[in-house]
Amino acid sequence: MLPFARKEELRVVAEEIGETATLEMKVADLREIILGSKAYKNDPESVNNFLSSIVDARKRKEEQSDNLEFEKIKLEKAKLEAQLELERINLEKAKIESGRIDPDASSASGNGNIFNCVENYIHSVRTLTLPIPKRAEGWNLFFASLERAFNMKNVPDEFKGKILLNLMGEKATNILIYIKEGDVKGYKKIKDTVLREFEPTPLACLQNFQKAKRLQNETHVQFASRLATGFEQYCTLRDVKDLETLKELVVSDKLYQSLDQETSTHVNLKQERSWFRPLMLGKECDLFFTSKNRSFSEVHLDSHKYSSNEHKSREETRQYIPPHSRRDGPKFKSKDKEAKKLECYICGENHMARNCNKKYSKPDTKRKEAVVAKINSDFLKLDVNIHPLTRVTVSVGEKELYCILDSGTQVFVINSALLNNSQSFDYGKIVLTSAFGENVVAK
Repeated sequence: MLPFARKEELRVVAEEIGETATLEMKVADLREIILGSKAYKNDPESVNNFLSSIVDARKRKEEQSDNLEFEKIKLEKAKLEAQLELERINLEKAKIESGRIDPDASSASGNGNIFNCVENYIHSVRTLTLPIPKRAEGWNLFFASLERAFNMKNVPDEFKGKILLNLMGEKATNILIYIKEGDVKGYKKIKDTVLREFEPTPLACLQNFQKAKRLQNETHVQFASRLATGFEQYCTLRDVKDLETLKELVVSDKLYQSLDQETSTHVNLKQERSWFRPLMLGKECDLFFTSKNRSFSEVHLDSHKYSSNEHKSREETRQYIPPHSRRDGPKFKSKDKEAKKLECYICGENHMARNCNKKYSKPDTKRKEAVVAKINSDFLKLDVNIHPLTRVTVSVGEKELYCILDSGTQVFVINSALLNNSQSFDYGKIVLTSAFGENVVAK
């Protein structure tokens, strides 16, 4: 039996096994009744399991009730903190209003409170605002989040300029050069100066919108929001407020993208920060062509550098194909590497050269596809003096011999072995001298 079971739980178990239990019974009495019952003696494990399930159910209910009470306490605490924050803000507003009504009375004691109030606003606004952008196209998002934080925190207008300068940090030094001392509290003046100093031109804004890509760890919803904000900024810079103006802007941008570099530079100088309507832009381009004596038959095929340059991408992807590979058409590399095909360099069949039957055969030099070139040169000797052998008949000792005559010395040479009784004849010796000084006697 579980020692931590309660009286109500033991009474439920006793009634379940068929024993009689009253409300006046104590825990010890109920335990003795259950232990002495017939059901417990026959199957004590089932009785213990039933009691354990009742105890576990009671503990789960207690934990749920404790968690619910804890959540209620947290909710009440949050409500109290919100009320205290609201009371503090109302008190600060009242102090500010009283300072406006009687500045002399509040100047002595209210300077510290106002400073603390501004610091609190700066801290709360900083947590709700995007960081200072590093790129020019991020200022629109920054001011959108900043103004949203101003509305959420109910920041007074006289504090907005100071908060903006505090958030900008080191970049505020460039802005203070263009702002007078009396305009430091003017948020609108500071914002216009910041945008004029750091905001991109309309052309750069359009370029950033066209080249925008989803960043790493950026969801598609965030990317869509960033695109919408960028295009809204471009429309704001172009002063687009209705659908007709938007249509004209799209047509003008398309016409501008089709211009060559010289014409587009001329248009940029003429329109400055504004933009030409389609008809006005066309007239300006026609006047420029006329002044430069250029023909309208010229067509600029290359797109502008800020647009999607399809021709440039084709040039970048174009690859050199060797002549021997052009016969079979372009070959593209596949992800699956094919097995290397064996090819004999002797006969061209699909086997190794060491196993080729023709490796010991003589090469066929009389191929039909062999290229034969006839060479004519003045340095080649066309006629070669080659004469046939001259033979003479010589009678030696009443014997005729058929000898070869040396064309150089006009002397014929007879081998002594061909003569009978050659010792009875007088004959001379022929000495052959080589270029290296060696002498050989001919016999």
